[in-house]
Formats: sequence, structure tokens, C-alpha cells
Amino acid sequence: LLMKDWCAIMDWSPNVDHKGDYLQLWNNHHLDKAVAQSQLFINECRRALGLSMKFWVAEIHEIVKNTIMHFSELRIKCGDLNDALKQVRQSTLHYLHQLYIFYHF
Repeated sequence: LLMKDWCAIMDWSPNVDHKGDYLQLWNNHHLDKAVAQSQLFINECRRALGLSMKFWVAEIHEIVKNTIMHFSELRIKCGDLNDALKQVRQSTLHYLHQLYIFYHF
């Protein structure tokens, strides 16, 4: 997985605002090395089992693309959940405040 491949995969990201985050992931976690190690390990296992070597370009791109898509969806859902929890908190505080006023005045 080369940087140009990573950039091509980023075009699948539904949230353009976070593309910089994905580039930071590439740099911070050395994804090229991690992917290469994974491919090597799997091919060593396949060789030990008498299976043919696997060439990973399309498979890895699909896996990474799907991971990014799921991450983006989760990020959006977490933001929505956070907003909903803030609203519940505000409503609860307002209700408790009204109860306090009712019982103390």
C-alpha cells in the first residue's frame, strides 16, 4: 500500500472534513509497514499450508476502504449520540430545577 493508493482510497471517505485525520493515521501508525507485514505473514501461512501466494492490491484496498467507511459512519453516529446526550442532560437539569422551585417556594 503506497501513499498514492492511500490517497485514492481517501476519495471514498464520505466526510471530506476528516481526510487530514486519515493522513495523520497513515503517518502515525506506519500503515504501509503494517500492511506489508500482514501480507507477508498471511503468505507465509499460505505457503506452509501448500496454498498459492496471494497478491493483495485489490483486497487490501477494499479492506482499508471499508474500514474507513465504517470509521466515518461511527464518527458521525458518535457525534449524533453525543448531541442527543447533551439534550437529555439539559432537559433533565431543567426538569430538576423546576422541581426544586416547585417544592421550595
